[in-house]
Amino acid sequence: MKVAHVNTSRGFGGGEVQIFLLLRGLRRNGIESTLFCPPHSASQKRAASEGFATQPLRLRNDSDVPGILRLYRALSSSGWDLAHLHSGRAIWCGSIAARLAGVPIVATKRMDRVIKRSPKSALLWHRWVDRAVAISPAVERHFVDYGVKPESRRLVRSVVDPSRIHAEGKPLDARCVPDAGRYTLLFAGSLHRAKGADVLIDAMAMLIRSGTPVRAWLLGEGPQLYALRKRITEAALDRHCLMLGQRENVADYLKAVDLCVMPSRAEGMGNTALEAMGAGVPVIASAVGGLADSVIDGVTGRLVPPEDPVALAGAIRELANDAEKRRVMGEAARVHVAKHYRPDQMVDGYLALYRELIEVRDRCASVGD
Repeated sequence: MKVAHVNTSRGFGGGEVQIFLLLRGLRRNGIESTLFCPPHSASQKRAASEGFATQPLRLRNDSDVPGILRLYRALSSSGWDLAHLHSGRAIWCGSIAARLAGVPIVATKRMDRVIKRSPKSALLWHRWVDRAVAISPAVERHFVDYGVKPESRRLVRSVVDPSRIHAEGKPLDARCVPDAGRYTLLFAGSLHRAKGADVLIDAMAMLIRSGTPVRAWLLGEGPQLYALRKRITEAALDRHCLMLGQRENVADYLKAVDLCVMPSRAEGMGNTALEAMGAGVPVIASAVGGLADSVIDGVTGRLVPPEDPVALAGAIRELANDAEKRRVMGEAARVHVAKHYRPDQMVDGYLALYRELIEVRDRCASVGD
């Protein structure tokens, strides 16, 4: 079996973590994969370091006709069994190219966003995409609401990368000194509005004013970086909220904290929540998207309404003041992730889907003959 994976992101976020878990699993099962991605992107560099074949993909926007034609020509050669499209632009441009090339299409939707009713969406989800895959029940509900046929949609959950939940022993930022007198919270994610870091900062201001001994470490980069730094300074939280930038050794930070906080406004799955739970750290998260499916309220952590710093502060205060509850929740979280979010489960799900599509293609070809 030969699969063309298409991803247009230049960065390396949760979606890319899942793509590489899949690529590794497919390689172990003897599947030949090639990753089409932007040249010099984080994915291209990671693929090269791990020995995965790549092809350069340049798509400036959804209307980049020359880029789509280049992808069409690439998919028309080399006998691809199917194309697996992994990102928003990849799904649109890749669907056009794959349809022209006559290659079956698997498209994975990772974002917890309503599918807008438009001619473009109708072409994608009703006519072009052979199998529409959701990474969480929350994302699957968008397919259901849009009317994607049951036989065309599938649920293949995102999972935890085992290498990201075991501490490597790498040093933390020099500012992250042990402090037995304060509870430590971890936020890890891109600094976009959807991730809700501003909500955490507002909750921290309430906690500090109420005398709760707590501090927060914020890992990540993004367009809200400077606005968040300003918010921290204006709230006089510079000693309590540390902006630590992008870090590769998230597991080392998880080992050093008491709670993981994900105050997202929207979330397809929430890889950081899964990684924290896999590491035995309770999660306080917004009850949105995939977080509402993966975090079990009162068992593996707490769920609070989105954009509600008062509720978030209350949940933090509750768990910060109860070490035994944190311990019990942390262990329950570890067991939950080990049972339901293993990489082999995702790989098996996609393999079954691939084989199903190829069987349909071959059956149709034999009828045509």
